[in-house]
Amino acid sequence: MSAVTDAAATLSAALASVEGVRVYELGASVDPPGVVVGVPRLVWGAYSPEITSASFPVYLVVSMDDKSVRQLLTLAPLVAAAIEVATGATVDAADPGIYPVGDLPAYLFTAEFPLT
Repeated sequence: MSAVTDAAATLSAALASVEGVRVYELGASVDPPGVVVGVPRLVWGAYSPEITSASFPVYLVVSMDDKSVRQLLTLAPLVAAAIEVATGATVDAADPGIYPVGDLPAYLFTAEFPLT
């Protein structure tokens, strides 16, 4: 496996450890609460054929109801901690938004993986 696919597998495994949250493939219908790992942004070093870092979008998706805000605020720190503690990646923010498949409330994290 490449470093990028290893990072993706590590990230999915870490997210699966968050209690009460299911991990879904990109584009799948989500039965909230769940997390979806998107396609990473890849960076190559100057004059190098090797990928030096990967930035994975991670959506934390919840149902659209009167518990949405409370669920997002409760689960966001758990998701961020799982990413940082279990993978060695960094997360610097959780941006509020809408998950495009199903138009559900979400936080969007970016998990930054150094690969070199």
